Amino acid sequence: MTTTIDLGKLRFLYREGYSSSTTYSYNDVVKNGGNSYVYINGAAASGKSCTDTAYWSPLVDGMSATGAWSSSTAYGINALVKHGGVYYRATDANTNEEPPNATYWEVFVDGYNFRNAWATTTDYKVGDSIIHEGQSYRALTNHTSGTFLADFLASDWQRYSAGVNNRGAYVVATDYFIGDLATLGSVPNRDIYMCTADHTSHATEDPTGATESANWTMWINGQLVGGATINAFAYFTGMSA
Repeated sequence: MTTTIDLGKLRFLYREGYSSSTTYSYNDVVKNGGNSYVYINGAAASGKSCTDTAYWSPLVDGMSATGAWSSSTAYGINALVKHGGVYYRATDANTNEEPPNATYWEVFVDGYNFRNAWATTTDYKVGDSIIHEGQSYRALTNHTSGTFLADFLASDWQRYSAGVNNRGAYVVATDYFIGDLATLGSVPNRDIYMCTADHTSHATEDPTGATESANWTMWINGQLVGGATINAFAYFTGMSA
């Protein structure tokens, strides 16, 4: 036997955004996150999640941009939020599940959020970027900063732009980073060393010491005249000053 359905008699009632406190009936349509759902159960009910297939059926898949992530907002599947320098897509309904919690969120667009110079006791989010001692870093975790070297060695930060940074005269018990330059000695016998490892310098040794020497390489062995400024000169065959 063939059953004929008159599509003109099908009626959907759009009920706007889903609410767990609202009672829904057959053919009610709601939006939750970026998706739309139709109520398919013959018994009206409230508090039934849109992911409960006994009560709801997906109608339209889509995405909904909701701005910056908020701990007080209820997010549905496919909601898009910005947190730090990253955009995330909700993979499951959730409230107060902070990205990058992989149970509820996935990276939608990976980016950077420039936060200027690094500062201690500051909340940083994944994707935040900062400058510290002349080098650029990107946050890999959500964290509150303590001391930069400790956070960096704990993999809270990733260096993405390195360079040469003149730190002046070498100082014991000081945090140094790859690419830092430090002077040792005095004019006319001042040498320049380049740091080769992120570390806190030895309490008593300089780069010539048995332990500290493993973290430095001599960059210039010679004489400098003047102050602490590092100057570089290029000389070419056949040219005179």
